[in-house]
Amino acid sequence: MYNVKEKGNWGVVMLKQEIFIEKPITDVWEFIVAEYAKSFKCSPSQLKDKEIETTVQSFGNKNVKIVQSVQKLEEFKLIEVLSENSRDLVTTGYELIEDSDGTFLSTYESGKGKSSVFRTWNYKLFAFPILRNSSQKRMRQRLETIKGLLEGTLDLEEE
Repeated sequence: MYNVKEKGNWGVVMLKQEIFIEKPITDVWEFIVAEYAKSFKCSPSQLKDKEIETTVQSFGNKNVKIVQSVQKLEEFKLIEVLSENSRDLVTTGYELIEDSDGTFLSTYESGKGKSSVFRTWNYKLFAFPILRNSSQKRMRQRLETIKGLLEGTLDLEEE
């Protein structure tokens, strides 16, 4: 599934992908939350409003401080995380919809420059097909990995 939306006052382009997983929503939710809990170094019950700070090395060997915070957490429905550095705000999330045969899982990303219209326009460029395709492919692979792990069809040795 392909979807690009314009969001409110941000003027942010949102990329979204969706997949169907033949597992109950509780299994999918518990997997997603457990993965986030590992990243945030806490138990799943402590994720709501959790914040962590990390430093990563970027291009040119510069250290970049990134603050990530769980913005929304609606049990069995949605988890959304905001990643912020000195120049950008990027929102990523997962949404779940229960179905009688399993779960629809979607992931989305949106971003904007923190104080620069130019950086916000960089994110808008991801709506163009060439750039959008690589982002969509990366998001799709993430969903397919989750699906494969949950359904037991992913052979980790192939990766």
